Amino acid sequence: MELLQLQYFSEVVRQKSVTKAAQLLHISQPALSQTIRRLENELGVKLFEKSGKGIQLTAKGRRFYSQISPALGSIHSAAEDIKSDRLQGNITLGSYLPLSPLLPCIQEFSALNPDVTFNLLSLTDTFSPQADQLDGILGYAHSNSLGLSERRLVAAYSCQYAVPAQHTPPADGCHYTLSELKNDSFVSLYLPGDQEEEIFSEFARAGISPNIRYRTNNLMFKQQIIEAGLATGFSNVLLTQIFRPTGHYKLLRYPHDSKKVFVVLNWRSSEVLSAAAQKFKDFCCERFPEYRL
Repeated sequence: MELLQLQYFSEVVRQKSVTKAAQLLHISQPALSQTIRRLENELGVKLFEKSGKGIQLTAKGRRFYSQISPALGSIHSAAEDIKSDRLQGNITLGSYLPLSPLLPCIQEFSALNPDVTFNLLSLTDTFSPQADQLDGILGYAHSNSLGLSERRLVAAYSCQYAVPAQHTPPADGCHYTLSELKNDSFVSLYLPGDQEEEIFSEFARAGISPNIRYRTNNLMFKQQIIEAGLATGFSNVLLTQIFRPTGHYKLLRYPHDSKKVFVVLNWRSSEVLSAAAQKFKDFCCERFPEYRL
């Protein structure tokens, strides 16, 4: 005997109709009828009998219903009590980047806390709210424009070149040197709070001045310029995952394997976070124990 059978049986009793009960339970009438018959077979008694155009309980059906009703009421009350204790609230996160480094945490946390909602905001130079409007920000390690006090490194990605498809292939077939790119036109992405324009300091250390023909504060715009084959750009594995494979560009490995970009989650201090945001913050910290800044 299953709890679902008893719940279905009770609904038929209340509605005095299998058809009406099936509509309220959002199941088919034949499926509900089969459930009732299975319950009757398990009990070895007839629970319902026809009465005019409807149905009514038999004597044993009334006896059975009177005995299970208090138990079903207690189960319902217990379920509602547990639901009232579930974590509730809203978590507001901003991001300058794709959310993919954080999505596994959001997915797992949401499954455990179904009453918590997420407000996910894309941040740009023209939309950068005050720090007290956000619980956390996903961005590069060198950028913390809103000055949030606590940081956790969540991922590191290798750098890549994105060059026009018609570009002369590199000598080793794997990557270009900075000298081989010095005559290229470049597109540069700059974000609020960045101390430098992407990794063009690499050129400065090599004594080369790149031709930065396009500048933008919008990741999508930079991506479109690269995909159209208008300019060379530096990127990383996180961003190139969302590039169109049919674009007029090709991706090559950055010559220095040690060169990485680091993605961090910046948090407001625990003293001002809501219970839901603090719980998610702790949840994320457990998932990224090996990375700390």
